[in-house]
Amino acid sequence: MRFAFGGRSLTMLILPIAVLCAAQGVRAAEPAPPAPAPAVEVSRYELAANQDTPELCFVLSGSVARRPATPLESFVATDPAITVTATPRNDRLCLTGFTFGNDYTVTLKAGLPGVAGALPKDTQFRIAIPNRPPELAFAAPESGLLPRIGGDGLPIRSVNVPKIDVQIF
Repeated sequence: MRFAFGGRSLTMLILPIAVLCAAQGVRAAEPAPPAPAPAVEVSRYELAANQDTPELCFVLSGSVARRPATPLESFVATDPAITVTATPRNDRLCLTGFTFGNDYTVTLKAGLPGVAGALPKDTQFRIAIPNRPPELAFAAPESGLLPRIGGDGLPIRSVNVPKIDVQIF
């Protein structure tokens, strides 16, 4: 089957158009350069001080890189200087190594890697790590029962409680 237009075949009509476009240097549109990766921003921090060691977690706008080329600790500075351990947890960067009852200035350095971007500039936070809150509990065995005979005492676990008064009835 042949197609014709005004007595001429369709290929005869398309061929001059293709030659004309090639002669004038008509090119296909070039792809746009990729958009820059969105910057990672720190939205807030959370401090967990009611545990054996305080943990400070910064909540970021995107996920933290799990295995960056540079250790995450190199993107953290503290004043006074301490050795911190940085652990990525989805959109959080959690730091340990702080001491109870101290104040710190924590700086997250520019370039902190996220999955889809990086921290554009240094960000500083003044953090007060409080003393652990007072806590008192019976340190009973796993069964929860204390021996009736032969017990050496009443096992009590305390944190920041200097003195207790116990009365047994």
